[in-house]
Amino acid sequence: MTDDKPISDELASELWLAGPYAIRHDYDFRRLLAFVLERVGPALAIDAKTDLLRHSSIELVGLAVRAHRAGLGDDVVGSILIFASGRGSSVAKWVLAQLLARRLQAATEAGASIRKRIELQKVLRSLAHRSQIGTMVDEFDVISKELAGASEAIAKAELWSEYRRSRTGEATHKIVAPKLRTLKNFESGAEEFRILADPLPLWRSPVPPAVLAGVLEAEFPHLSGVVDEVARFIAGGAAASMRPILLIGLPGIGKDSLLRRAAELVKRPLGELDLAGTSDNRILRGTAKGWSSAHPSFPTTLCAQHQCPNPIVQLSELDRAGGNRRHGQVHEALLSLCEPTTRRRWFDEGLGTEVDLSDVAFAFTSNSTDDTPRPLLSRLRVFHLEPPGPEHVAAILQQAQRRFAAESNLPIESLPEFAPEVIDRLKVLARQKQFNLRLADRIARAIGGGGRDVPRH
Repeated sequence: MTDDKPISDELASELWLAGPYAIRHDYDFRRLLAFVLERVGPALAIDAKTDLLRHSSIELVGLAVRAHRAGLGDDVVGSILIFASGRGSSVAKWVLAQLLARRLQAATEAGASIRKRIELQKVLRSLAHRSQIGTMVDEFDVISKELAGASEAIAKAELWSEYRRSRTGEATHKIVAPKLRTLKNFESGAEEFRILADPLPLWRSPVPPAVLAGVLEAEFPHLSGVVDEVARFIAGGAAASMRPILLIGLPGIGKDSLLRRAAELVKRPLGELDLAGTSDNRILRGTAKGWSSAHPSFPTTLCAQHQCPNPIVQLSELDRAGGNRRHGQVHEALLSLCEPTTRRRWFDEGLGTEVDLSDVAFAFTSNSTDDTPRPLLSRLRVFHLEPPGPEHVAAILQQAQRRFAAESNLPIESLPEFAPEVIDRLKVLARQKQFNLRLADRIARAIGGGGRDVPRH
């Protein structure tokens, strides 16, 4: 192409009507590009110039489909197809020929000049000759492959458009690894993480925290003092879960179960990690290729698996977290993860790039705080959970029986009732702080399964 202006002074919106001759000069290219950007950018929320110049032929076909769906007209669609056909798209050439044929028919019906109609006929013949367009059967494999690629490109482009629109209001999408460029360090499973470079939809609670708290209180009556805070942390939005929480209490009283159940009720993605005896912090920082194989950190992997930028990372047994100086202390990694600013630019050794974990919620459970460093505790909201009292025994047993019925696919009415002497004996244990949810579950299973070691009616 040259910088000389063409003899033609036709409108930029009609350049596409010249088919293969649409872009004869750099000036034509700039005019056609400017026309498309002006119409497509605002309507489809694309980063117009950057996106269009980088688009492959298949992505341009997808953009033409989106423009058609948005009602932008044949001039816009045809102009985009000029770029796509110039990059070798068979689909673009087919559709462009159809649009030109439609324009010729419209020109004929409108009584356009013979000269205009001859020009359109000439363009159609030239397009067919240059493209060597055969029949649909001849081009079937090529067209099928392009259409499949265009469909995927449309879905991806609409996701990016939604992401860009969300930046002007409440965020709806988030990119976890905006600087991810390559996955060559992976021996296998790399494709699972490629999605982290694209906008992912943020999880949103289907119910307000107060509704979730009411359900949790019914299922965990002895934890009524903390269900409001837990419900707000799980379902209250980004601000509510920005600062990690720590639930402390005796073993078996329902610390992990409460978090797990809260996430389950509102369908928020959750991943559990037991910190007891953890040998190093690589599971939190990722494993670089220098080891047997590269693997991203647990939080990053969770985001990829659920295709969600704001899941919950539930870390149990904080008081028993390990590590060593050679491979890193777990507490040191957790200290950084609990800082919002650090979490926003967390370097994942496995991916070899920074990831944005600022919307990931971190929840801890522990039996005590004796072995947890004070600097780490200062970054957590700490809640102390009390064991069930005698007044909670009957309700907890009922919930345990409901869980057993659901697991066994049995109607709860078919299960025998708890004998009064069993309840009385468990109330004594509750006064001694020896009754918990694990014991209730064992008893429910024993009775429901016909166990003879527990008195029944």
